[in-house]
Amino acid sequence: MKSCRSCNYWVTTGEELDRDDPDLIGKKVENGVCRRYAPRPFTVELDESGTEPKMISRWPQASSDDGCGEWEPNYG
Repeated sequence: MKSCRSCNYWVTTGEELDRDDPDLIGKKVENGVCRRYAPRPFTVELDESGTEPKMISRWPQASSDDGCGEWEPNYG
């Protein structure tokens, strides 16, 4: 199955999530990040003084059962 869990670009963060879908209640999925592309700016936060905005870049979050059109098999 072509899901993030089996993709070369996905890296688990070691966290587990519960799904809200009634058919999946009680089944755990892993949380992780997609490293297909460089980290992307996703939000603006204020610095410690609360005056200057600061851009933050992170890898996109993805669950192990997510998937996309750029899946590559993980042979490792």
